[in-house]
Amino acid sequence: MIRTFLFFVLLIAIISPLDSYANFEGEEDKVDAADDGNSGMYRDLEAIDFQAHRIGDVVELKWITSGIVEDFLIERSLDGDDWLEVLSMKGPLSSSYVIEYMDFDFEVPSAKLFYRVKKKKQTGDLQYSKTSFVPSFNDLSMFDERLIKTITDPIRKGSRINLYFANSEKESLLLILRDGCGVDYYAKVKYLPESDIYEVVDISGDIPSGQYLITSSSKKSVYSSQLTIEFSR
Repeated sequence: MIRTFLFFVLLIAIISPLDSYANFEGEEDKVDAADDGNSGMYRDLEAIDFQAHRIGDVVELKWITSGIVEDFLIERSLDGDDWLEVLSMKGPLSSSYVIEYMDFDFEVPSAKLFYRVKKKKQTGDLQYSKTSFVPSFNDLSMFDERLIKTITDPIRKGSRINLYFANSEKESLLLILRDGCGVDYYAKVKYLPESDIYEVVDISGDIPSGQYLITSSSKKSVYSSQLTIEFSR
């Protein structure tokens, strides 16, 4: 009887880890299936969300993308046609997560510039970001006095604001506003030609007063400038 009992105890001890391993394999299958379900999302996010901002005589370059990447190549142009590679960065060779990257171009001409990111995959395929326009140092410094102005009220849907971009056409825009702590806010604005002002038609949430680094994205181009939002009275 004792031998029979010990045999069953030993048998249970052997089978239990096997059952646990089988359960773990099942969980792995579920994780793989979940990853497969999200792989479409990652493929969609392989597009490069790219921004370039002039900060004095330095340009901040920031982009978000996913996928297995061999190299990132940052290119700069004076006219948007002829491109020069100015920076490079090794990409992740084994990650499908969405990752944010940042670099700086320190040797920057004072003229207006265009930037883009070229993503080189292991297959040799190349993928380009949208072109980001950076105004000249002189165009940007023209508006330093307006940077001092303070907003006492938050921006809400329906608010009307003056925007002073150096090279932007008067049209509806998507604004990305980054504060001094690196927090981003989003707002869609519509240009009202009769009053030469922009009206906020959609917003990610109330935007408090303060100074922001603003990227203005239109259908044609992407403009960057550092300015303080000024409410019309």
